[in-house]
Amino acid sequence: MSERGGVAGGHDKIRVCVVGAGEFGRNHARVYREMANVELVGVVDENTQRADLIAQEFGIRAFKGIAELEGAVDAASVAVPTVSHAEVGCRLMAMGIDVLVEKPMAASLTEADSLLTPASILSQIQSNCGSRGKPMRNTNGLTRGVLLAMLSSKSRVNGTKRTNQK
Repeated sequence: MSERGGVAGGHDKIRVCVVGAGEFGRNHARVYREMANVELVGVVDENTQRADLIAQEFGIRAFKGIAELEGAVDAASVAVPTVSHAEVGCRLMAMGIDVLVEKPMAASLTEADSLLTPASILSQIQSNCGSRGKPMRNTNGLTRGVLLAMLSSKSRVNGTKRTNQK
């Protein structure tokens, strides 16, 4: 369990933000809004008009940039274009924010590895193995610390079957 925010920090709910205000990001926000143990805090997107629309729809904050998330949230869904998954996911993990990455996890195996390396050290990543843009939930909903590692030797990266190569 983490020492910062969330359930471990004395909050009753996990504070979550959605990074990416497209249709997938909107779906993540909608599902988080329905989860009893999650507080949907906000949304962030380079397209601030789109972020503002989703923020208004869900009654949440539109963050102006990813840097504003540090200390404000415990976890984030990464629902940006696939080519940015690794960059955004790594930035969030470096700030101590747990991540759920929309599928496909990354645009290449190299980018997937860039997510896996810090994630295995920090235990902070979940690959979205759900369908139709819905974040996966374990039987207890989201949990603090490790969100629920869904990565395995059969994980797919941008349609390519990945095997453990170590």
